[in-house]
Amino acid sequence: MTLQEYIDQTEPQKMPNVLLERSEIQIGKTINNVIKERSLTLVWIVDGCAELLWGIAYVLVGDDKTLWTTDEDGNPKKRSCFSLK
Repeated sequence: MTLQEYIDQTEPQKMPNVLLERSEIQIGKTINNVIKERSLTLVWIVDGCAELLWGIAYVLVGDDKTLWTTDEDGNPKKRSCFSLK
């Protein structure tokens, strides 16, 4: 499913697989966690969804292409329905 299809759903699906284009996201800083041997990269979805997803920060964990929601400290909390193409 594309981001636009996700936004336009009239009967929302629970946890659909939404593939994001690079132009639909803004990538922030990457932090390397030596202890857990992984990196965390901040990501925001910015294209076509100003009202729906505005201000929600996600993280990429290591080389995984799935975005994770974050807790109040910016740590991965739950796997989201969004993935990078």
